Amino acid sequence: MINIKLWNRNTNKDNKLLILLKDSFNVTSTSKLNLVNNKTLIITLFINNILVGTVSMMSNDDLLKYFESKNQSIESLMGVYIFRADKGIFIYNLAVDKKFRNKGIAKKLLEIAMYVGKLKKFKYCQVHCENIVSETIFKNRGFNLENSFSNNKKQNVKLMSSWL
Repeated sequence: MINIKLWNRNTNKDNKLLILLKDSFNVTSTSKLNLVNNKTLIITLFINNILVGTVSMMSNDDLLKYFESKNQSIESLMGVYIFRADKGIFIYNLAVDKKFRNKGIAKKLLEIAMYVGKLKKFKYCQVHCENIVSETIFKNRGFNLENSFSNNKKQNVKLMSSWL
């Protein structure tokens, strides 16, 4: 079963989702997941009522507003994110439960996210790849490397994009 809903910190008490995300991204605080209230679209995939994976997405317009609310200048985001004239989305927090990895679930979640993006009339999407596994998933789906940079954790991050 596929669920698609907007993140709402007041009504989303989905501990399984938060546990999966925190475990996958090795964070302890929900704020580190960058789930923006009523702006982040959460796609979850369940098999036999078991949460097996999730992916998040947010429009670039909402992404800009989020960073502005954090007092980050647009100039500081250049090269870290892509802002084109066309409507775009940022796909992030792609996570699959460890017991269900290597079964094509991440690929399926990405396909669903891109399909939803098309339905919502977005023209392109962008992602950050912080490891070889995510880079391979996105590269195999036709994403192109736009830039590489180091994040605040000193990780090499690849900014990749694809037209929808």
